[in-house]
Amino acid sequence: MQVRRSSGFLAAKNNSLFKFFLNKLLPTFLFLSGTVTSLQAAEGGVSASPYNLTEIFGLPLTNSIATTWAISIAFILLIRWAVGTPTLIPSKGQAVVESLIEGLRGLLLPIVGKKAFPMTFPLLIGLFIYILLHNWSGLIPGVGVFGHV
Repeated sequence: MQVRRSSGFLAAKNNSLFKFFLNKLLPTFLFLSGTVTSLQAAEGGVSASPYNLTEIFGLPLTNSIATTWAISIAFILLIRWAVGTPTLIPSKGQAVVESLIEGLRGLLLPIVGKKAFPMTFPLLIGLFIYILLHNWSGLIPGVGVFGHV
């Protein structure tokens, strides 16, 4: 079986686009988001209470809730894009997601036990991924500044 390689022009074009993103856009974004965060910290620091953006059905919509929604929606779209339509022979994205789930399964099965595992696994994996992603997102400059700008 032969593997077809992309033409030199297309590969060079994709490589230059990647270099442009890596060398120009990413540092600019990180610099600007860090500047916004620094300016807000200079104004008196980060508030301990969330900022109210608006109200929906009488309930306050805060910057924390908006950040949670944005990160969750981005994660769902990323997984849907990576996996696509699940197939018997997995794609690269599907293989990565399946291996992560199998790793967590191997970690949780001895703790929970075989009897309770089918009922508790979806809840535990959901809580684990939710907490992990939202904690990691706090390390990204500019995340959580809804309502500050």
